[in-house]
Amino acid sequence: MSKKKKWDEFVKFVRGPGGPRIRKFMKETLEEDMDNFLFLANSEEPDGPIIRGMHFPDSDLLEPVGCTVFETAEKNVYIAAYRKSSLLEILQTIHEMLPEKLHEPVWEKAMDNLLAAAEEKIAAGDIRKMF
Repeated sequence: MSKKKKWDEFVKFVRGPGGPRIRKFMKETLEEDMDNFLFLANSEEPDGPIIRGMHFPDSDLLEPVGCTVFETAEKNVYIAAYRKSSLLEILQTIHEMLPEKLHEPVWEKAMDNLLAAAEEKIAAGDIRKMF
């Protein structure tokens, strides 16, 4: 995907129905300099879910494979938590098995898959309470 197309998609994303909420979370993420931040995504729906993808140290609180979705105090805002070791395994596999020119596009595809896993869990109601 070209940089121009990525930018056009980003602009559409931010100006979409969830735009003001997304901008708020983007601002928070940038201001807090979250080092465990992976992605921020929202639904096309006007009040659709917003998913903040994060990585955390391995723990019994997180699913051994895939993600664990937590609800937050804000309506329709979720944290999709991924084990750091799982992400490092993905990165290591990409680095060792693919030529460098494919690293970025394959990582982007991996992020798409991580997001899809979170969306499936939310749709199925497989959501844990944080509070």
